[in-house]
Amino acid sequence: MAFTPISQLIFNQNYEGIWRIDDFSLVNDRKGNPMARFSLTDSSDKLPAVFFSINENNFKQKEQFMPNGFAKVSFRYEDNANYGPQAKILSMEGVEMSEVDNLAQLIPALPDRAETMKALYQCARLIQSPGLRSLVMYVLNTYETVLVDLPAAKSMHHDVLGGWAYHTLRMARMGYYLCRVYPEVNQDLLISGVLLHDLGKLQEFSRDETGMVIDYSISGVLLSHLVIGLLMVEDILKQMEAKNLPVPTENEKLALFHMIESHHGKPEYGSAVTPKFREAMLLHYLDQIDAKVWMYDKVQDSLEAGSLSEKNVFGLDGRVWRPE
Repeated sequence: MAFTPISQLIFNQNYEGIWRIDDFSLVNDRKGNPMARFSLTDSSDKLPAVFFSINENNFKQKEQFMPNGFAKVSFRYEDNANYGPQAKILSMEGVEMSEVDNLAQLIPALPDRAETMKALYQCARLIQSPGLRSLVMYVLNTYETVLVDLPAAKSMHHDVLGGWAYHTLRMARMGYYLCRVYPEVNQDLLISGVLLHDLGKLQEFSRDETGMVIDYSISGVLLSHLVIGLLMVEDILKQMEAKNLPVPTENEKLALFHMIESHHGKPEYGSAVTPKFREAMLLHYLDQIDAKVWMYDKVQDSLEAGSLSEKNVFGLDGRVWRPE
């Protein structure tokens, strides 16, 4: 049976093929029988899946996909009255990644990732402050091979290969436009803050051999990427000073640290403090805008013109409507 992407599935039909398995969880149903919940993922979308009546004949090689991995799956695509579209699994057998011949179809990834990184370098070169430009260029040069493919999140927004760089670039481009509208804004500081605000995600995530995020690291859980980012920048500045490279002034350094620490906006969202100056405030809203546009795009693209999502969308504070 030919592989059918999730975005092209038709309700009430059966499918079989190899899919990426995310967040596999083996639990018990109301009668105490084993069942599983997880997601089928490919480059086009992610689909909730449920597997009842698990037994040794229809459930094999589980170590290959618990909690993440690849499996040959047989399922029926249904529109459940309570849960919406989902895959009702009939059987699944784990496979090793080396056995997957359509890997590119299964890993969500943005195109032109190398071009996105080049654009980030261009943004860095436009920074006029010698110390800020030196710091940002040092970071990009040091971590380019990882940043080019790094997802921006485990879920929610830009959770694909190349998501970090794409999210950062769109924020930077918005920042340049804001500086045209508000010339009093310190462009060097705002753009530097944008380019460095999510640096801590390099160490916040645990990723599998495909590059996708499968969980948070211990330091990611205990510290978050905000604190990790501060520690990384502090260490990087020491490396630069040892090499006699230009570094930010004390005020620039303090401002950058505050921007990284406060970019989630409120303590209940992970920030130790709220933004205390305009560039920090703008960074927070640029982050929010780009993350939410991504989330709206995903939901609206799945809707017919004039239709409303059936349920509230987590992170968007309600149901989503597609105007056209």
